[in-house]
Amino acid sequence: MSLPIDTIGFVGGGQMAEAMIRGILAAGLIAPEKILVAEPTESRRNFLQGQYGVACTMDAAALCSSCQVLVLAIKPQLAAAVLGQYSALVTERHLVISIMAGVTLAALAQLL
Repeated sequence: MSLPIDTIGFVGGGQMAEAMIRGILAAGLIAPEKILVAEPTESRRNFLQGQYGVACTMDAAALCSSCQVLVLAIKPQLAAAVLGQYSALVTERHLVISIMAGVTLAALAQLL
């Protein structure tokens, strides 16, 4: 079974994003080459690419232009700083999913 979407983009490549990627791939929901992770830390990007075969970038514009689903997998205290880079890039064509604890939908709407 596969998902009826072309691509999934993760904003952040930490432990929670990795767990989701691992589960998505293990379930065969989408191919690794259809997952793109925006992660600022080079060593983490290299790990995710090597371990899971997903693509990684530091470029918010590349993530948003390539992916229709965006999973916000960053620490809540970084939301304002990180999502500020995405506010002009997220459009009505995106499905935005947040796994940030304690960040309300109202706050996300304001940040994006």
